[in-house]
Amino acid sequence: MRIGIDLRVLDDPFGSGVARYTTLMLAELKKILTARGHTLIGYRSGHRRKAEKILENEHVVQLPNTILNLCSVMFGLPTSAQCFPKADLIWQPNPLFLGQVRIPLFVTIHDLSFVRQPETFPLHTRLWYLRNVKNFLRRADPGTYLMAVSEHTKDDILDLFPQWKGRVFVVPPPLLSSFLNEGAPVKTNKQKYFLYVGAVEVRKNVVSLMNGFIKFRQSHPDYQLYVVGRQGFLSVNNMIDKDYLLKNGVVLAGYVDETERRRLLVNASGLIYPSFYEGFGYPPLEALEVHVPVIAGADTALTKTLGDAALWINPYRIGDELPGALAALVDSPEYRQHMIEKGLKQLAGIQKDFSLLPLVELWERFASV
Repeated sequence: MRIGIDLRVLDDPFGSGVARYTTLMLAELKKILTARGHTLIGYRSGHRRKAEKILENEHVVQLPNTILNLCSVMFGLPTSAQCFPKADLIWQPNPLFLGQVRIPLFVTIHDLSFVRQPETFPLHTRLWYLRNVKNFLRRADPGTYLMAVSEHTKDDILDLFPQWKGRVFVVPPPLLSSFLNEGAPVKTNKQKYFLYVGAVEVRKNVVSLMNGFIKFRQSHPDYQLYVVGRQGFLSVNNMIDKDYLLKNGVVLAGYVDETERRRLLVNASGLIYPSFYEGFGYPPLEALEVHVPVIAGADTALTKTLGDAALWINPYRIGDELPGALAALVDSPEYRQHMIEKGLKQLAGIQKDFSLLPLVELWERFASV
């Protein structure tokens, strides 16, 4: 079996949650597929043609990705056969555009926040990319199947696009983080701070997070908040003066490399993840893995993933609830240790049940038809 994998999501120089997901999926898939005698075929666009190979077999279409997407949407070119020569099946880690697909196509859907909360995305993204993704979901093309990263996402897909019934498969992402592969930094505990990791954008609820932390800091002035992640879409009306933030202990660290990201996470007093909407969410699981307690927004896919291993807050009432949750972790070492132990237990249960073998066996059945 020859599996075509769309690698364009990995060409982002600053990384992303989808890129992290794809990297972890590839690491696990390579092991299983190679052991079963299968081949992976990578597909990338021309603007990254000089980059180091990710897979041994890679095919590059010599066009910038913007032009490539436009040609795919308007003319159905290049065809999937041109992008993935001799592939029996295609997997896209994120909805991207392909022309004239005549073999089984599996597309990962991470969440439907762009349908549920379109106002949290920039206008140009809504008018171009997200519009076409919604059209793709409405069409539900025969021979195309969806991989939902959680039951939460599957339920959302079928609620909004019931035409996919029978063609949505739940495939939880790998939980083997870079900490296991590269080793976590040593804890120093020399600095008191909480951490947010993710894009700085509206749907991640970052502005309310910063306001809630500033309120907490009135009674705990020795603590800081590090906001780690690249600038996403954030309404100008919601922006807070950066000098004001710094004076109140909020450090906008921006994008940091993986080594610095691990160091900040390992030594944090806790991770705060207050999103309005999440399809899965990696950072909280990575935090649990290195004994860092988690405070998270309720009513997302994380409630099932984390269970009682997180302190849950209403994302619409962060100003009222976040200060108390932060205080509970720093004022009571016993409670903090209790939450750490809950996290490790929850993580062990999730990891024990994870395997990509069912996905590979599913692909084998489709590729042989």
